[in-house]
Amino acid sequence: MEKEILFNELRYPEKYQKYDMGKEAVKPSKLFSHFLIPLIVKLSLIGQKNTQDIDPRFNEIKKEQYLLLENHMQFLDFYIEYKVIGKKKINNIVNLDAYQVLPYWLMELGGCIPKRKFTQETLSIRSMKKVVDKGGSVGVFPEARYTPIGRTSPLPDSIGKFIKYLKIPVVTIINHGNHLVKPTWGNQKNRKLPIKAVVKVCLTKEEVLSLSVAEINERVREHFKYDEYQYQLDNNILIKEDFRTIGIEKILYKCPHCHDEKSMIGTGTTVKCQKCGAEYQLNENGSLTNLKGETVFSKVLDWCDWEKDEVSKEIQNGTYRFEEDMETWAFPHPKYLIKIPNAHVVHDINGFEVRGNYNGYDYLWKKEPLDNFSVQLEYSWPNKKYEDGSRANIFALHTSNDGLYFLPKDPRILFKIYLAVELLFNMAEAKIKQQ
Repeated sequence: MEKEILFNELRYPEKYQKYDMGKEAVKPSKLFSHFLIPLIVKLSLIGQKNTQDIDPRFNEIKKEQYLLLENHMQFLDFYIEYKVIGKKKINNIVNLDAYQVLPYWLMELGGCIPKRKFTQETLSIRSMKKVVDKGGSVGVFPEARYTPIGRTSPLPDSIGKFIKYLKIPVVTIINHGNHLVKPTWGNQKNRKLPIKAVVKVCLTKEEVLSLSVAEINERVREHFKYDEYQYQLDNNILIKEDFRTIGIEKILYKCPHCHDEKSMIGTGTTVKCQKCGAEYQLNENGSLTNLKGETVFSKVLDWCDWEKDEVSKEIQNGTYRFEEDMETWAFPHPKYLIKIPNAHVVHDINGFEVRGNYNGYDYLWKKEPLDNFSVQLEYSWPNKKYEDGSRANIFALHTSNDGLYFLPKDPRILFKIYLAVELLFNMAEAKIKQQ
């Protein structure tokens, strides 16, 4: 008898249960907002020079109800958020795998609203609306990820509709320097650098009610423009640590000279191609210099933009394809991460196709280009370590009530997949708009 094929589902043994993503968020207790959070923030920011540039209008509404939107570079962002808002009670949208950082019940008591990344479901939106209807405030990282390159990640068009739906003022916190302190691609200790949070009232309640969705999206995107490397240059910030390129091959994966995608390696202060020998110095001011010839890219982000163009060309000519059998984990609930047999993963112009067998049943996950406007990357995933003790580099796909985490053999492929997912989404969305 042919085994059942389960689309976008895994059949778990009875001892495993799925987390209730629609569970109503609780109002944070005074224990959290007045004592525990301030203590954690104070301890976490010891030795970290940080300043806040606060819009005077924020002081007028800080005790009122608002939607807080913040850019995202690392966990440090949460500490800065709570330093800005003080003892205010707020319900933050939090990716479900963060519920493993602390006991998940503690995250619930802290008022967190769970979300699986890049899923087009309404449970979290309903949860936020319930909070707002009861007079509460909510916090959201609309980029829905740590920026891998220190620059604004794409924001979904739905953010404007969401803001209109909530009908409350919008405040933005844009952090500067957090990526420079510890970039996501570098499994390193923090650099000793200053950081700054710019706090603005992005939209008053009157503007939320009167402006169109398109106008709101434009306003939010204008507030969310940031570039960590330009910020570094403008403020003459020098990174003198001798480990500043360790891991940078995860984003600078393609050699600009021989075009090989599997030979770049960052060591110390340089990134080198092990195939053709090209070697670039990452200078203290964030610029790049070729130590053995012509400097093709003097800026990290220019290199990344070129890689994006290269992926776009592959998509356009139909040659983009990634295929591999990968170590795989299922994540139905924060209480457990389940190792399952290796999955066969294909990513091409048609999206993702994941096949495997678990608990006696074949399964098939399909994600078309429009299903994900981006993909979750974790460059220092705490749940899996390599033989040398360093944290694993993974990507994850989610449905509204389940998740699969994949460990590729070469972490340099992750950024290319990330670029391809966003390019394929943009292309598919553009076709729909033209119809």
